[in-house]
Amino acid sequence: MLRLSCYRDSEESDSRAEFFVKAIGLPEITEQHLFNEAVGNLLARELGVLTPDVGLIEITEDFTDLLRAQAHVIAPPRIAVGARSLGSSLSPPVFGRMNAEQLTQAARIYLFDMLVQNPDRRQIAENCFVVGGSLAAIDFADCFSFLYPVVGSSAVAYRVPVGISSQHLFEVGSTKQTWIGPCCSQA
Repeated sequence: MLRLSCYRDSEESDSRAEFFVKAIGLPEITEQHLFNEAVGNLLARELGVLTPDVGLIEITEDFTDLLRAQAHVIAPPRIAVGARSLGSSLSPPVFGRMNAEQLTQAARIYLFDMLVQNPDRRQIAENCFVVGGSLAAIDFADCFSFLYPVVGSSAVAYRVPVGISSQHLFEVGSTKQTWIGPCCSQA
């Protein structure tokens, strides 16, 4: 992933922003990852999950030459996908310290990840941060895992693989945290 200061090709004076960019040519990045990153982010946002702005980033030939010469990275000139930086004051969610709104947001993130079978929001890789008091989900490159084998076997599109739900950051019943989400009630 590249951390880049990008700008819109427009006449706006304040059109520059920092993006975390995934591009073909970087390790482990495929066209499927770029599709997942853009569509997963936009779908999550439509379903009420806070996400960073997503953008299509043009990797120019001049920038490709610079990457090759300075960083020994070969990324061909083409369109990449970037997520706008959420800033520098980020922290992972802490169970026992989440307010009711954050619990609602955690439930939305969990349900979204089960819907799109995203295996990449775990205790060891949260891909979720507290930003201004709200939870924001990042990194959607592994969404739609039903499209390719998961953990050595093919996944069935309508069935959430056990490995995804049991390893999820917000998995209810985990020994690391206990919480009742806003959509649940105690008997």
